[in-house]
Amino acid sequence: MQVSERDSFVKILLGLAELYCKVISNTVIKFYWQALEVYLWKDVVDAMKLHTEDPDTGQYMPKPADIIRIIKGNSQS
Repeated sequence: MQVSERDSFVKILLGLAELYCKVISNTVIKFYWQALEVYLWKDVVDAMKLHTEDPDTGQYMPKPADIIRIIKGNSQS
């Protein structure tokens, strides 16, 4: 993601947290950004959407690793 997309990323992440009834701190937001900034904006947003739709794991707030797994696959693939 580009630095110029950070504000939009934060808004999406806060909305995602609200969807899961979670409150996240600026420190946690920073961890998400650092873990995901190497990926394309569209891939990150698409992965967040796919996570919310997943019947197995979609009921929990995704961690950065969950988003990365959707983008890249898991260690087995």
